[in-house]
Amino acid sequence: MAQAIPNGRYLSQSALDRIRRNRRLQRGFGWPVTVFFALSVILALTDKEGTLRDGLSVYAVLLLPGLYLLWRSYENSKLLGQANRYGTIFASDRNGTVTIDELTRQTGLASGKVLAQLERLFRMGVFQHCSLQRGGVPCVLLDDAEDGQAGYVAVRCPNCGGTTRILAGRKGQCEYCGSAIRGK
Repeated sequence: MAQAIPNGRYLSQSALDRIRRNRRLQRGFGWPVTVFFALSVILALTDKEGTLRDGLSVYAVLLLPGLYLLWRSYENSKLLGQANRYGTIFASDRNGTVTIDELTRQTGLASGKVLAQLERLFRMGVFQHCSLQRGGVPCVLLDDAEDGQAGYVAVRCPNCGGTTRILAGRKGQCEYCGSAIRGK
């Protein structure tokens, strides 16, 4: 639960609540349906008189919606885990740009899988205060702007001429030569 505070910056609570609500509904309906029809299948298979065997195919078919609901609840749990993992990574970033290569190193997943997960989560509206940039080097640009204030700004180093993104009004270091720079 300690991760909820930093993650909250980049995660939309309304989108996460929607996923959690769907997961609860899917589990709430999926378990009873699955258990009922699984027991019906077992009873039909073990029925010595054969009266329940006539409905075996019906019970088996009616078992599928419950299994599907449970599978969807599992998928929603995975989505919540992915969102929290990426939210934590975004919260610990220092320069406002999280490249797919950085995410690949931190998650241990292939870059294509990371990009696919991010695209899905962004489409679902899970992230806020950031955007997915697909052109050039794919990355997530963080925007920590607060009500009219500037967020991350690109600062040109007076020493080497390199450009580094840092929070406006804060001090930082040039990512190329290490010189002290300040966001305007």
